Amino acid sequence: MSVRTVEGFWSGKEIEKGLILSIDGASRGNPGEAAVGVVMEEIRHGRSGVVREVKKTIGVATNNVAEYKALLLGLEEAKDLYQGGQITILTDSQLLQCQIQGKYRTHNDRLKRLLTQVIEALHHFEEWRIFHIPREENGRAHRLAHQALMRER
Repeated sequence: MSVRTVEGFWSGKEIEKGLILSIDGASRGNPGEAAVGVVMEEIRHGRSGVVREVKKTIGVATNNVAEYKALLLGLEEAKDLYQGGQITILTDSQLLQCQIQGKYRTHNDRLKRLLTQVIEALHHFEEWRIFHIPREENGRAHRLAHQALMRER
């Protein structure tokens, strides 16, 4: 397994093949009822197509926990579809990106456990990268998470 740490924002031109995992976690309150949204796109020869979308409620959680849970769900789904390949993770959570890259530490025990689970899950892939993207560029995953939250009302 290898990782490439990339500074800056995702341009969409970084890969020719692989799986793109767009994730978002949301909570109504912090903590509050929470949900996750995941969009998986396969890239071949520079062209992409959505292969799976997932939305799910996760009970009461903070927004940061929801972001981690979204990534874990996405990695589990991706492992079933694309184990051993290259995966690119897109998140609007800079905290999540920087903790996974080792730039930020976490002192929260729950987030430490989730980070450990994420790192273990990433071992299923030959190569992985994670990018922070602006919230407005994460619309599909964001919508899925909020649709799941709306069903809980």
